[in-house]
Amino acid sequence: MLASNVIIIGAGLAGVTLALCLKKQHGISYSIYKLRPSPDECRTHTSPNVLRVLQYVSVYDKIRTQVYNYEEVGMNNASGQQLATFLIGSEKLYHLYSIRVHRKIVQLKLPGEAEEQGIAIHYGMKLIDVNEDNVSGVELIFENGITVAADFVFVVGADGVHSRTRSAVSNTAHKYSGLLGVTSMSRRPTYTNERKGLRELASSGLEYL
Repeated sequence: MLASNVIIIGAGLAGVTLALCLKKQHGISYSIYKLRPSPDECRTHTSPNVLRVLQYVSVYDKIRTQVYNYEEVGMNNASGQQLATFLIGSEKLYHLYSIRVHRKIVQLKLPGEAEEQGIAIHYGMKLIDVNEDNVSGVELIFENGITVAADFVFVVGADGVHSRTRSAVSNTAHKYSGLLGVTSMSRRPTYTNERKGLRELASSGLEYL
């Protein structure tokens, strides 16, 4: 199979957004390949600089009625004493709030916009190897036996934390940083209002604990 000028591995938030941006640039063709079709079930925080990109690709207006707008995050201890606040969005300073939104909402709207603009996403394409040399160019091999090759092509790795494209570029082993973040969503009973604890306000009446 012959490739476009740009191959994007991964059709999550980054991959599809990049494709929509390339669509606006004259003469750039590309192909998107994604391992699986199902969106993630988690929520995501999106700051003003990201929202400007979503505005540019005509997606922000399609999700803005399904988000929670906020400008800062406050952290309290178990006694309710405020430890710190962080400004992460401001309509006055940046002309946009930060938002908390279900990741699935954005992941459904982005491919929907891509489809409207005639952008094809190839699902069920698990990349297993990338080969490159000065003679034949780039060759991508997928688990289902399909091979994509081109003499001149840019390969963009937008395939997440377990990126196969990254491992093809660098043989450096992953090193655990020693940090671990755990979040969960839960409805907070009204009787806990006096002891807010360490939390972050989220959308849909839920909170990070």
